[in-house]
Amino acid sequence: MKGKILLIISLLFINYNYSQNLLTNGGFESGGSGVGFVCNGTGYTPVAIPYTGTTTTGNFAIVPNPNTINTANFIFEGDRTTGVGKMLAIDGNTTAGNPRFWKAGGTGAGVTGLTIGTTYRFSYWIKSISSLGSPAIIDLLVAGGTAPVLSS
Repeated sequence: MKGKILLIISLLFINYNYSQNLLTNGGFESGGSGVGFVCNGTGYTPVAIPYTGTTTTGNFAIVPNPNTINTANFIFEGDRTTGVGKMLAIDGNTTAGNPRFWKAGGTGAGVTGLTIGTTYRFSYWIKSISSLGSPAIIDLLVAGGTAPVLSS
């Protein structure tokens, strides 16, 4: 089904000098939007407990198993780190302008307090958990700084 993209994202900001986690809720364990990140992109809507077992384009939830929010099209998948943690599961959409649905910081203002000249690492894990197998497009915006150096 076109437009059905499901993403699982695990995010970390790590300061190489101090091994400090700069993102308050990098593993999505501390609850929903507003705790270290904000999901408020145009065309995206959170689904809440109790889940109905179906989603529409643009629905998302922070869950330990995405199959609970869409029993017809989402496969069972555990958290990448422990198998039992939470993840951000998204039924992707095709809203014009490709709005960013996830923003760092409790207000979506980003990560602050970074030190000039220090190397920071942003990493994520993504997997399509839709049985429909649609590919995902990932976009990263770094504002107020120089262009990031990408590494594998």
